[in-house]
Amino acid sequence: EQNQPPKPIRYRIKRADGELCWVMDQLSSRPASLPGTVSTRGAWLVSCMFDTSSWQHEIEEIRSSEARYRRLVENSDAIIFHTDPSHSITFISRRAMDFFGVAPEDFIARRSISWLELVHPDDRERVENLLGEMQLAGSSFDEEFRVINRVTGQVRWLLTRLMPIRGSKGEIAGWDGFGIDITGRREAQDALVVQSKKVRALYTVSSAIRGFLDPVHIASRGLHALCDATGADAGACYLFSPLGSDKLKLVTHYGFNDDVSDRFNDITNLPNLSSYVAKHGQPVVVPDIRNDPRASVVLAQQGIRSAVLVPVTVEDEVLGTLALFSRSVARFDGGDVMLVSAASNQIGLAARQADLFAAHKRQARNLSALYRASHELSRNLSLDDIFLQAFMIIRDELGLKRLWLGLLNELGTRLVGQAAYGPGLKRKLVEINMDISAPENPIAAVVQTQSPKVIASDQVMQLEGLGRIFSKLDIDQVVLVPLVSGGQTLGVLAVQPNEDERALSEEDIALLRSLASEIASVLFAKRLEERIVEGDKMRTAGLLAAGIAHNFNNLLQAILGQASLLEIQGHSPEKIQRASRLIHDAATKGAGLVRQLMSFAQLEQPRREPCDCNYLVETAVRSAQEVSGSKAEVRISLGKDVPKAFVDPGQLRQVLSNLLLNAFDAVKNDACVEVETEQIYVDDRSPLYEVPYGEYIRISVRDHGRGMDEDTRKRCLEPFFTTKNVDPVSGIGMSGTGLGMAAAYALTRRNGGNMVVESRPGQGTVVTMYVPSEAQANRTEDNSFSEEVDDGFRGADLRVVRSEAAAEEIEDEDKSSQAAEPISLAEHLRRKRGKGTARVLPATERKKT
Repeated sequence: EQNQPPKPIRYRIKRADGELCWVMDQLSSRPASLPGTVSTRGAWLVSCMFDTSSWQHEIEEIRSSEARYRRLVENSDAIIFHTDPSHSITFISRRAMDFFGVAPEDFIARRSISWLELVHPDDRERVENLLGEMQLAGSSFDEEFRVINRVTGQVRWLLTRLMPIRGSKGEIAGWDGFGIDITGRREAQDALVVQSKKVRALYTVSSAIRGFLDPVHIASRGLHALCDATGADAGACYLFSPLGSDKLKLVTHYGFNDDVSDRFNDITNLPNLSSYVAKHGQPVVVPDIRNDPRASVVLAQQGIRSAVLVPVTVEDEVLGTLALFSRSVARFDGGDVMLVSAASNQIGLAARQADLFAAHKRQARNLSALYRASHELSRNLSLDDIFLQAFMIIRDELGLKRLWLGLLNELGTRLVGQAAYGPGLKRKLVEINMDISAPENPIAAVVQTQSPKVIASDQVMQLEGLGRIFSKLDIDQVVLVPLVSGGQTLGVLAVQPNEDERALSEEDIALLRSLASEIASVLFAKRLEERIVEGDKMRTAGLLAAGIAHNFNNLLQAILGQASLLEIQGHSPEKIQRASRLIHDAATKGAGLVRQLMSFAQLEQPRREPCDCNYLVETAVRSAQEVSGSKAEVRISLGKDVPKAFVDPGQLRQVLSNLLLNAFDAVKNDACVEVETEQIYVDDRSPLYEVPYGEYIRISVRDHGRGMDEDTRKRCLEPFFTTKNVDPVSGIGMSGTGLGMAAAYALTRRNGGNMVVESRPGQGTVVTMYVPSEAQANRTEDNSFSEEVDDGFRGADLRVVRSEAAAEEIEDEDKSSQAAEPISLAEHLRRKRGKGTARVLPATERKKT
């Protein structure tokens, strides 16, 4: 068209030499007319052509470079972007779609989202502040932060760098930058940090063993380090208490309030995760606690969502459970299991070492306490001193506040107080006398099982008399410990721990039991010693009585002879006759005394045979009532199916008469006397330590008189001891000989039985005999033969012969032969019983073989 501006056209032309070249042709049109004409329809085409081959080559190079650059940008793992001065993205590479989940075109001019919205909320404020500082300073931006994929929600780390682009005047025209995915590197760094924390946690636990032996302290330090290493929010350690039991106890925790830990202790005995892991000995990872029925409600209430629990073990023995908790779902993995397992092994090792060390200390303490008790109690002390020393030892070793000790009566039905120590324990409590025959009585259970028992506050009132006093003293816990020696229970020790100290542990109770056994052994030895002394007294009194009786009888014979001569002389004055009668009466009484002394000194050997104890009791009661003229009421309780006793009926009747006469004298005519028979069996649990095991008939005579004090009770079986009308100057009884009870005791022992006296001032007296049944006598026949031998020959080299001639014959045989077979005394009596007269020859009366 005419009159148009020039239009550049690029095209290639072929030169004369045949080569192609690029040209730039400026074409323009001009109106043209033929000479001599005025026509305007024609125009001239004006062409201005330039050779642009070199320019075109550079352009193609630039385009090729741009293509290569674009390919590099699009295929690169980095995100390339350009922003305007206000940080709005004007260009971003395709890689942004994979990284952010947002198309590049959506970034440009903020069509749908701002790139700052994709920054992790925890990093967003920091990035915004750094961008503001960069804008003001005009400096570059170099930072690592997290971004979130809008589609997948995946969090990735991005290293971003921005460089300012300045205009001709130095102003910031925009920003060029790139971002590199450094998620792998950061994860490796985080893993390295976690691994470092794990190593540090293990080091913390293992190094704590060198400085501490307390497993609780080590577990506490370990939990803090483990939570820091694994990112756990809380942790807990449970151990069996004591080690070897089946009860888990929360020993330490981290991240929980104390009230929550108390609730954990309440559920450790229920089926739960901790108990499950301890029972099966295998680790457990719980991704979501809400879906695990073994998890407790307490954990869910605290917002706990996941957990890892491993057993605390040492040498294949499970000692407890170590647990870590998180408020995030699926927080723990296999690496955490390995870490916690390694830490739990260290805690288990510390627990075992602490247990061994504590056991060593306990053993040393126990040995020290037992040595002290054995050393101090074995001295020649009175019972009161023994109790006092024992209480001081127990108090010093175990820190107890109150102690009370009672001994069983011979029947094992009552517990009689002996001593007490501590505030508020007055004399009334010391002398308390409790009936423990009821099976529901806790003390009866301790006596029967011979095992200690802890009495809680709700059971204290079941202790009869003790319960009322303990309740007044606000004693909320009592430990009952039996006094056992030789398999027999002698009494019970009741102790109260201090309120400001921990309760007695099982080890403390074991030590207390050992100390109680030591006390029981001393008491047992004391009792045996008293019996031996009583036996010596009886033998000494017998010899004394025999000597006195022999000499006194000679004097009486002279008195009686002279008195008879005086009576024959009838010419004597009246006063002489009166004196003669007085001499005769005195001598007659003296002769009666002599007979009684001779009877005691030479008690006849019992002629034992089966007899009915119930019948003997009834006849003895009637006889004693007639002799004494007592009007006291007698209550007789005869046992059913009581077997026959194997005793001398005459001697048993004499013993019963003596006991009944004493009882009538004690009660006068204003009270009653009770007589009871019963069949009993003595075994290793019986308190009758002096009676051989077997079947016996128990005969008891009880009066409700004034009773006896302890000193009188101890001496009541001694010969010549009496309390009847005692002369204050000479100490001689004017109404009694002091031989009735001694003779009764001696006759009972000669018949294979035993006698026990129990009495308290104001509570009357109970005398109990234990006589063997016919079956028991048959089982102990061998022993009964040997007991007939006089004590003066025991231990000597003995022979048994039938007569003096036989003795001489044996002497002759000894001269000719030294190969004679020896024969025991019991065997000889068994073979020759009833054949001739047996005589015992001590070794001094025959030749040694």
